[in-house]
Amino acid sequence: MQSDHGKRAAGTGPAVSQLISRLSELRNRFSPTDRAEKLRLLTQLHGRTISRPALLLAFHETLCFLQAYPDDARVLDATDRALARVADRVRVLEDRHPAALQELDDTGMIGTRISYPHTWPVVRELVRLFPDHVRIDREDYDDTDKLDELVRMLVCRLEYDALDDTEADPWEFLDQVSRAEDVTDLSWLVRRLEEAPWPEDTKARLYDTLGLWMDFRLDRRSVSRTLAWRRPKNVAFQRKPLPGRSPDTARAITRPAPLPRRLSDQRGAELIRRARLTSCLRRREVYGHTHGNPAEVYVTQPGNGIEIAYIGALPEYRFPLESTYATAIIKNGAPIGYGYHTLLFDRAETGINIYDTFRGAEAAYIFERMLAGLYALFGVTRFIVHRYQIGDDNEEAVQSGSYWFYYKMGFRPLDPKAAALTRRELDRIQRQPDYRSSAPTLRRLARTEMFLGVKGHRPDTGGDLRPGLLALRVSAHIQRAFAGDRNAARKAAAASVARKLNLTRPHSWPAPQKRWYQRLCVLLNLIPDLGDWPDRDKTSLARILQAKGASQELLYVRRMQKHLRFRQAIELLAAGKLNQSS
Repeated sequence: MQSDHGKRAAGTGPAVSQLISRLSELRNRFSPTDRAEKLRLLTQLHGRTISRPALLLAFHETLCFLQAYPDDARVLDATDRALARVADRVRVLEDRHPAALQELDDTGMIGTRISYPHTWPVVRELVRLFPDHVRIDREDYDDTDKLDELVRMLVCRLEYDALDDTEADPWEFLDQVSRAEDVTDLSWLVRRLEEAPWPEDTKARLYDTLGLWMDFRLDRRSVSRTLAWRRPKNVAFQRKPLPGRSPDTARAITRPAPLPRRLSDQRGAELIRRARLTSCLRRREVYGHTHGNPAEVYVTQPGNGIEIAYIGALPEYRFPLESTYATAIIKNGAPIGYGYHTLLFDRAETGINIYDTFRGAEAAYIFERMLAGLYALFGVTRFIVHRYQIGDDNEEAVQSGSYWFYYKMGFRPLDPKAAALTRRELDRIQRQPDYRSSAPTLRRLARTEMFLGVKGHRPDTGGDLRPGLLALRVSAHIQRAFAGDRNAARKAAAASVARKLNLTRPHSWPAPQKRWYQRLCVLLNLIPDLGDWPDRDKTSLARILQAKGASQELLYVRRMQKHLRFRQAIELLAAGKLNQSS
């Protein structure tokens, strides 16, 4: 067996490890000389054995990068051929070193497995798409009482009695019934739960409380990161250095650009499905992907092979006052990252995550274009990065230096202490160019939010508007006025708000709109002068309530921004400066 490291015998060329290392060094260099060397290295590696898992993973990640950032058609074709051979390489590795293959589990590579505790919507979809490839990961699972209880709820009475008489544990029963139906244990459980005559949210709660981990086998008949690429009609070949951030991010955000266009429901559903699978293959879930709304997917193509999709949430999974949107980021047909955005009036709490495979390329440029889409589509002029995104209780963000990424993009800390520490760190960097902020320092810097405003907006122009404070006001009101009886509070608020806004039949609105009306009324009823508003403002507020449950939440976002009186009332409520009605 050939060695992966060190020099090979005289005259036989460099070791595989050296070839892979050199290819990785060249991945984001795009001169004609670099292009020729990439092609030479890919050709040399084609017939060579890779017998170490770590080397195979490094090779795989570089190939995925080259697929998203190809120099030309020849490099792209060579990259495709190399990725097509990864499944064979994994099988060879498994045959020679069965135990070593476990080192590649949870990487998303073809021929391996992923284990993760996905929620009901994701597991249900995976069972529908790949029923033979998903099982329950039973290792270390110790909450069999909950599983036993759910299984008993899903079977008929005679089966229930059999469980008692034979004293079979739920695993034995699942093995028996799944073998009889020729399905996996997880497929059996999910299908029975889907058939149960319960509301969808009840099914989700029952499944999620089990805390099951799913074992997902990745091969050519299922899905993998190795084969996730979809060749676009027009590939943007990279023949010059990648674009960086603009000198003035705020100005770049507001430059005229094409408005993101809404996809058809069918294409929206396809994009959401792909985003979910991408998250799954990275062992994570993104709320906006999991609960994405096929009727609300907006796409912008800022050039250079980049596609940014903004995905709204299904009506039943929307946030009460805010609006949540996730983004899926695609480069030349390859999923390379995602973003999240929580909108309220003209502000957005935002962030970006480029997958580690594709870092060190054009994250700053993509983030800038993502913010430009939020400005163009939703009218956002104030951007906030939450402290978690920059490292508060997030070690990955600390290690990647996320604070300085956002600082270089123009974001500034809201806390004066963090601002002072930032200045000291910048002074030290100026004196010592090779200096890097330590992890403890980055954790201290992450104890605050960061802010970027466009069109002259500053941090002090928006008031202290925190939805959490509003929630506390609502809870205190329910306890004070209704002794904690939330049903009574909702019923009274619905009647009161209808009277104050001159609404005659809100109970006849379509179900999603009626549901959101009832949810928001408790908050609206805390506005003491609501009944005294001009008719124009009352009518506009009623239209906002209807838009919250509409098929696209974009209408809600835009109507909220235009209602200055409502915004002022909400800001005063959050700050505790209104004498609330009872």
